Amino acid sequence: MSVFFIPIIMKRLIFSVWIIFFLSSCTQKEESLIIGVAGIPLTNSDPYLPSVKGSIYVLACIHDSLFTDAIWDGHLIPKISENVTVSENGIIVNIRRDVKFHDGSPLTAEHVLTTFEYAKENSQNIVFSTFATDVESIQLIDSWSMEIRFNQENSRDISILARSPIIKSITKPEMDEPQIIGCGQYILDRIENNQVRVRKNEHYYLKHKGPDTLIFRFYETTQDLLKAMITNEIDFTGYPWFSMEDVELIIRTNQYSAKEFVLPFCYLIMFNQKSSLFENAAIRQALSYACNRDELVEKALKNKGIVAHSPFYPIEKNINLNPALYTFSEKRAIELFVTVQSFEVMTGGKGGS
Repeated sequence: MSVFFIPIIMKRLIFSVWIIFFLSSCTQKEESLIIGVAGIPLTNSDPYLPSVKGSIYVLACIHDSLFTDAIWDGHLIPKISENVTVSENGIIVNIRRDVKFHDGSPLTAEHVLTTFEYAKENSQNIVFSTFATDVESIQLIDSWSMEIRFNQENSRDISILARSPIIKSITKPEMDEPQIIGCGQYILDRIENNQVRVRKNEHYYLKHKGPDTLIFRFYETTQDLLKAMITNEIDFTGYPWFSMEDVELIIRTNQYSAKEFVLPFCYLIMFNQKSSLFENAAIRQALSYACNRDELVEKALKNKGIVAHSPFYPIEKNINLNPALYTFSEKRAIELFVTVQSFEVMTGGKGGS
């Protein structure tokens, strides 16, 4: 080999090494955030604990998509039922086989059964109250089908349910590619023995900052959680009820830090639901008609939002919502208010609900 070619080879070698270094430096390392949680997942019914929030997040995807495509946090949840038929005791649901979790594992009837069992155990949680009330039991037929049995008082609705346009539309094949369960800013990645993993949703309608992966890791006791913080098993915890001794230990061992990431804003119209005034169904309807949601989205949110449901949520006084969405109508709202006022005059101030 001549001396002339040595510099050329060296130049190419150096250039190749530089290219590899450049590409490596440009590759963004996936950021994971491990969130420690005190409490076993799917067993604690306190709706404000992160463990329950994580569990509800995962299970709501399956619940909401059982019978129809649904919009949740601005993202489409694919329906998971292939078809529904009426049985003697309820309805038989066949699960689509092209719906998978992000790790490639298929969604089966056992997964759906688990969510319903959780709903029955946590009937005091408003998210699952409907399932606990209406569904008596679920019997697995095989890995892809099950029979949902309704309570006797709701049995009259079974035939209506099976004939409804929503149920009929389920049988139409609409998607060729395998569909992924998930919604919102993060989508379910996988469920493990002691943690739930969710990944950033690249198709979310709002661009957002934040970790690529959130891992909710569950610990049986507060002390186990504290130990995990000190030994750096977790990045931070959403558990707020440490004792002062625990807090002092965290500070003394320098195991405290803050993590900042941006979440989409959610603007809500809230009323004082503890007021006896809202026991009156007509007043609730009138206020729903009086809310010009489209104008709020246009002017307050600069068209960066979606129209939500009624501002009333059955947290107080066991209010059962009418699922209908109310189109803004100032005239209809005034008519309802006048009706309520006249009724209260005749009944001595005891408006009906």
